[in-house]
Amino acid sequence: MNIEFMLNGKPCKITITSADRAVDILANDCGVRSLQPICMKGQCGGCLILLDSKPVYSCILPAFLLRSRSVETLEHFEGTREYVALKAEFGRSAINLPPAQRTAVLLLGIWLLNKRHVHNRAVIEKTLQIIHPWHLSADEFADILERTESRLGRSGARA
Repeated sequence: MNIEFMLNGKPCKITITSADRAVDILANDCGVRSLQPICMKGQCGGCLILLDSKPVYSCILPAFLLRSRSVETLEHFEGTREYVALKAEFGRSAINLPPAQRTAVLLLGIWLLNKRHVHNRAVIEKTLQIIHPWHLSADEFADILERTESRLGRSGARA
């Protein structure tokens, strides 16, 4: 079957089978290189995408559910002010995440920055539960996000 969807702001048309997973077609057929699925069970975060602006595990998502939807991957944000600033703040921290989780945390961080949820610790904690990072606490993530906001010249009251 043929499906059409938006991938990182550009139309994408692809032929899939009913058994295809979103992660497979995005990585293999669409050339998305940021996806690093390890567990294939929706736990590690290496396959995280934004589907209609919501974080979703693409390894457990049937590809046909991409039809007429909008998909954003980390590539969509590379080069943006938010990505550059967030990556720099992670680089300054002593936090060492596995590559798949680092990709997921960067994507979630950009999502939180764009949603302006940086100062809401409850939202940050709930967001981190999506990927269960072993080496990153909600407080550490919030501090990195707040420093990123400062680097971007943004400010706001802490929740």
